[in-house]
Amino acid sequence: MKRPIVSTVGICVLALTCSASVTYKAKLNWHECTAQESAYPKTVAEIQNIIQTGKPPFKAIGALHSTSDVICTSGTVINMASFDSFSIDTATHTVTVGSGAHLQNVQSALQSAGYALIHTTQFGGISIAGGMGTGAHGSTLRHNSNLGEMTIQLKAVLANGTVATFNQDSDLRHWRTHLGFLGVVFEVTLNIVPLFKVHASISHYSESILDDLGTLATDQDTFMAWWYPNIEKVVTYTGKFVDVATSGSGVWNLVPDVSPIVQDLLSVPLDLQADWCVLEYATYSDMVGNVLVRDVTSLIRPPFLTTGNGLYSSSAVGYPASMIMSTCSPESDCTWSSFQVASFAVAVPIERFADAIAIIQDILSKTPFCLPLTGIFFRFSAATDTSMAVEYKRTTVHIELDTLIVDGVEPSYGRTFLRRLVTEVEGRMHWGKNSRDDFYAIYPLQNITAGTKEFILYASTIDPNGVFRNDFSTLLGV
Repeated sequence: MKRPIVSTVGICVLALTCSASVTYKAKLNWHECTAQESAYPKTVAEIQNIIQTGKPPFKAIGALHSTSDVICTSGTVINMASFDSFSIDTATHTVTVGSGAHLQNVQSALQSAGYALIHTTQFGGISIAGGMGTGAHGSTLRHNSNLGEMTIQLKAVLANGTVATFNQDSDLRHWRTHLGFLGVVFEVTLNIVPLFKVHASISHYSESILDDLGTLATDQDTFMAWWYPNIEKVVTYTGKFVDVATSGSGVWNLVPDVSPIVQDLLSVPLDLQADWCVLEYATYSDMVGNVLVRDVTSLIRPPFLTTGNGLYSSSAVGYPASMIMSTCSPESDCTWSSFQVASFAVAVPIERFADAIAIIQDILSKTPFCLPLTGIFFRFSAATDTSMAVEYKRTTVHIELDTLIVDGVEPSYGRTFLRRLVTEVEGRMHWGKNSRDDFYAIYPLQNITAGTKEFILYASTIDPNGVFRNDFSTLLGV
């Protein structure tokens, strides 16, 4: 049964602000927040009015894909869905968009105009400001891997209700991963490039390839890998950027549409020791086009990679909007519309990658488990000076373990995974992917970077009265 993302207690009419308690939920794990008021501004002046007259603290929300407490407030939640403007400046090779615009829509509109963002996250159903603010990232060591690094200017309403424009690195290095703690971002300007295509290839190996993934990542425009430890296999996605004139209309389906019938089937409780292991093998087989499984999985979801004809292919060429990124349309067709997903995500310095793999293998040896969704997912990002970025001052491998929540309980091995990577290999928790309870249990064990200390000082200057703070900011010391 599908659950509502937002529900309001009390009677509200269509208005700028609704003076009744409102609950809203993250789409992936249904983590629930409760605010005193909800607001739906359509203009910058309306945002200013909300900040000047509404109930603090304030939290701007977008697509609600963050599963941590970063999306919550006890005061007024501000829905930025109406801010979806789009404008290209061909002279400066930039695009200016409303903060509530969805990434998939922006990249598709750019494609129509002959442009593209140089790289994107792998899921397109996130808002521009939300993805930027939580450090959402793709996977590349050659290019900027996240929206914040492509941002050259943004506009925001500050705690005193004034509008400010930020276009200097001294400010932007804090705003590029702002976590919603600095103000209400309503407009973002990003660098764009002439449209290109992506030549993607899917390969599979024994898990002995794990030691070489960091090297393989440096040679590609985009590179990802999925490890299926129970069957000792690794799947890689390598992408080379090629000329836009290259023939091909391929489609990558990391996050595909799933029929309501299948969603209902997936919501049925599973035997964790048996069925999940079967699903792990089926997911791996779908990725590599196993002929014995392909015909069955094609009834459930489209092929992992296709040349555009609906049939599986291990190699395809297509536009970046469909080859680096994927989404569900409508989003109610995403698998997480019917069940809760537990996401455990940690950023590790690339030189500690081998140590991280050894830790995961040790956890598996002590607590065997199967992964029915995407195995253990690896992505790569270059170092950055953005103060709250998990890639701050170090080249990074992002390690993500996604699984199902059964009867409202996360599997215990997930927290063990977080704790050991944080304490043993200098891991940093992804701001938008780990649950509220996991953050409160593990973040106090995480090393505080110099960048975080600088961000805390900057936030205290720009919002001295804590108008945009919440419980999550308190945990982080902001």
